[in-house]
Amino acid sequence: TIAGAIEYNVQPNDQVSAGRSIQPRTLQDLLRYSIALNPDGTSASSSALPLDEERKEFLLRALESSIVNVTEELKNAIRVIIKSEASDDPEECEAAFDTLAEFVDGIDAANDFFKLGGFAVFKPCLSSKHDSIRWRAASIIADLTQNNPFCQQHILEAGFIPILLDLISNDPDEKNADKSLYALSCLMRDNPKSIEPFLENNGLAVLLKATQSPIERLQTKSCFLLSVLCKENRKIRDEMCSMGFIEMFSNLLACFESNKSVEQILAALR
Repeated sequence: TIAGAIEYNVQPNDQVSAGRSIQPRTLQDLLRYSIALNPDGTSASSSALPLDEERKEFLLRALESSIVNVTEELKNAIRVIIKSEASDDPEECEAAFDTLAEFVDGIDAANDFFKLGGFAVFKPCLSSKHDSIRWRAASIIADLTQNNPFCQQHILEAGFIPILLDLISNDPDEKNADKSLYALSCLMRDNPKSIEPFLENNGLAVLLKATQSPIERLQTKSCFLLSVLCKENRKIRDEMCSMGFIEMFSNLLACFESNKSVEQILAALR
């Protein structure tokens, strides 16, 4: 097929991708690939011949068919999720979330996802009866908000902090609690506007509970987030001190032979 015509075998001078076949997904991918093969911008072959019109047309068609239209991929995924999130069979919805995960960690695609109305899928999916849908939705929120003030603002305005806190505390699925905590961390870091709703919804109590979870990942991630928040925001630090967190964490630290995360929090509170 034409779509399969543009496949490149990477030569040894491509340090990033040596030994792999790469099919560019976007024009930026194609440009990066070309630069990797020819850092000086010269032609890969000294015997290259001029392209006639027929060859040019073929190559243009091949390029167009091999490059993904990200906007269409996002639109299709949103449509599928809206249609299938309440289905008894979660497979189609899972696949749509997996497609989103391929794109929304890029800032432009993440912002486009919001503009296309994609944020509307989160509330029903975070309350889905399927564990696999809940954790995927939380994971996408994390991807969207990590180092992205635009998406942080809109997720915050949509009221997701209490939802994520509830999932961290009460979701029976371990993976969803973990992904929800990750989403909360991405939403709150370097985001001072998140502090007020976090405190209003007993966020410190939720994270304290998570530090005492039997699930090691929840312990580590909650301690890390508390440590970061202490360093970034004096109000959080003062609130934790007034609630007796130093004593609580001192007791918690005594329960573990080594807990670097708790040590970080104690250092931040001093």
